[in-house]
Amino acid sequence: KQWYQRRVRGPESVRNDFAAQLHKFMACLTDTAYKMEGKTVLYIPEEDVSSSLDKSSKNKELVARLETSVIHWTRQIKEVLSAQDALEMSESSGPLEEIAFWRSRCTDLSGISKQLDQEGVQ
Repeated sequence: KQWYQRRVRGPESVRNDFAAQLHKFMACLTDTAYKMEGKTVLYIPEEDVSSSLDKSSKNKELVARLETSVIHWTRQIKEVLSAQDALEMSESSGPLEEIAFWRSRCTDLSGISKQLDQEGVQ
């Protein structure tokens, strides 16, 4: 069990709601913190899926929390992909600024790809 499942007292529904809200908060916090550095970091929730895949897939609350994470990732990736439209080149901008933009974009997209290839995400 996760630390919050051991410490949050009350019915299972309260623990599940707390876990869902905690993951949403952590996803937003992670996104905002790294966005300020120009990076896209996907929040990967720590969930106990050590039991069989069949058993985990029947846990509706767990599946809902994981789906929420995937939806958040999808929004983050769409935002990065649409960032090309946000490129505002002033009249004084030249090819070096364009190259810097595409290098930064390549780094960001490569980072996302590496994160999606991690074992815990698979």
